[in-house]
Amino acid sequence: MLDGMQKHIVRGLMAGLCLLWLVFGIIMLDKNILLGILMMANGLCFGFFAFVCKAKSRLLKWLLYVFVGANIILTLTDQMGLYDWIVLVLYIILIAFMIIDDTGK
Repeated sequence: MLDGMQKHIVRGLMAGLCLLWLVFGIIMLDKNILLGILMMANGLCFGFFAFVCKAKSRLLKWLLYVFVGANIILTLTDQMGLYDWIVLVLYIILIAFMIIDDTGK
């Protein structure tokens, strides 16, 4: 049923996370400029990976695993609020579909 759809789901999740982090960054600019800039940079990285996700490069796929893993670690080591739990669930879903996409080949 998911044959061929995994890559679209992964790209959609990354695009959604890109927009989410850009919005979080813009909101945070009023409170802490550096943190807001870092959040927007995180969003731009998700956007970059969503754009190049269709590439066949193993290096890019491993970089994406490292990037999402680092985001999971940063989410877990921070104060856990409602938005952190939502983002953590999205990261776990993203990792799951990335693994499904890699093993389906």
